[in-house]
Amino acid sequence: MRIWIAAGLVVVGLASCSERPLLDRSVGACWTWEGFDDDCDGRATSQCRLATFDADGRPRTIQIDENCDGRQDNDSRRFEDGYGDPCQDWTYGADGRSEVQRSDRRCDGAWDTCIHRTFDERGRLLTERYDAGCDGRHQDCWTVEWGPVGDEPVRGVADTGCDGTPDLCVERRFDEAGRLLWEGWDDGCDGVFDRNCHQFAYREDGQIALERWDLDCDGTWDRNCSQYTYDDDGRWILKHYDFMCDGGQPECTLRVLDDAGRELSWWLDQGCDGTPNRECREFTYDSEGRIATRTESPFCDSTRECGTHTWSEDGLRWGFRRDFGCDGIDEFCTEGTVDADGNGLSYVRDDPCDGTPDWCTWTEWVAGLPVLEAFGAACEQAQASCIVRDWDGFGNPLSDRYFERCDGGPATQCRIRQTNCGPGISG
Repeated sequence: MRIWIAAGLVVVGLASCSERPLLDRSVGACWTWEGFDDDCDGRATSQCRLATFDADGRPRTIQIDENCDGRQDNDSRRFEDGYGDPCQDWTYGADGRSEVQRSDRRCDGAWDTCIHRTFDERGRLLTERYDAGCDGRHQDCWTVEWGPVGDEPVRGVADTGCDGTPDLCVERRFDEAGRLLWEGWDDGCDGVFDRNCHQFAYREDGQIALERWDLDCDGTWDRNCSQYTYDDDGRWILKHYDFMCDGGQPECTLRVLDDAGRELSWWLDQGCDGTPNRECREFTYDSEGRIATRTESPFCDSTRECGTHTWSEDGLRWGFRRDFGCDGIDEFCTEGTVDADGNGLSYVRDDPCDGTPDWCTWTEWVAGLPVLEAFGAACEQAQASCIVRDWDGFGNPLSDRYFERCDGGPATQCRIRQTNCGPGISG
C-alpha cells in the first residue's frame, strides 16, 4: 500500500493541460490555476479558476472558466445562483494607498460593480465608495476615522447616494489603553445618538467588568446587561446576565476553577437564586493537565452523560468513551493516533461500542502536508475511499485525486492545480 502511495505522489497531467489555451496569467507577478478533471485523464473539464497576484501578494484578477475551454464565462447564472466568484479585477495606486475592485458578473468584459477604497500609511481603510455600474456614479460611500490609541476605528460615516449628506454615523470611544468604552449609532449625523448605544467598563487589571445596551439611546439600559466577577487571580467565575436589564429574569453563569485555571465545573443558574438549572458540567484532569472525565447534564438533574478521555504515555494515542446514562455502559467510543507534531494519523468510531468500528479515517503526512486521506465505513484501509494530494516544494497544492477504493485502482475524480508562486508571493 505504501509503495502505491509513494508512486502516486506526482503531478497529474500538468504537461497535457499546459498545452491547452489558458486564461490570461500575465497580469500578475504570480498566479494559481485550478480545475476539476472529472474523468482523471489529465485535462480539466469543469470549474476552472485562475487567480493572479501582484508582487506584494495582493489579488489582481480572478477569472472563471466553467467548461475549461480557456475563455472567461459569460453565463450570468453563475453569479446569480451563488455558484462561484464572478470575474474580478483589482488595481492599486503606486503608493499602495488606493484600490479599485471590479466585478464582472457575466465574465463578458463588462464591469458590473466597482468598489473604490483608500487607505492611510498603515494600510487602514479610510474611504470606500460603491459604484453599481462602474460608470463613475457612486451609490454608497463610507468613511472611517481612526484614533491616536490602539488600532480600532473611532468613527464611521455612511453616505447613501454619495451626495455629501451623511445618513449614518457610528462612533466608538476608547480609554487610554485602547479598550472600547462606548459605541452608538447616530442617524442623520446630527450629534444625537438614536440607536445601538453599547457600553463597556473594566476593572483596574483590564478585565471586562460590565457590558450593557441602550437600544434607543434614551439613557435607559434595556438589553443584554452583563456583569463579571473574578477570583483573586483575575479569572472570571461569575457572569450575571440580565436580558431586559430590569432585574426580572437574570441568568448567572458560574465556573469553579482549580489552581491552574482549569474548569472543574460550569453551570447556568436561571434566576441567580443559587440553584443550577441548565448545562451543568463537571471535569477532572490527569497528571499532564489533560481532561480525563466530563459529566454533563442539560437540565442539572438525573439525566446525565459521562465521558472518559484516555491518552497513552507518549501522548500519541487517545481514546474517548461516552456513557449516555452514566450507568457504566458506554454507548459511543472513539480512538485515534497523532504524530509527534500533533497531526492526526487515524480515527476510529465505534457506535455503539460493540467492538465493531463503523467509521475510520487515516491520514499520511510528508513534511507537514497531508498526502493521503482515507475514510469510510469499511475500516480496512484498502477498502476505504482515498484522496491523494500532491504538493510542490513550496507547499502549494498541485492536485487532488479521489479513489473509491484505496487498493491501487484508478482515480474516479481529480482536481488539478498549477502555480508559479514560490514561498508566499513572489515574481
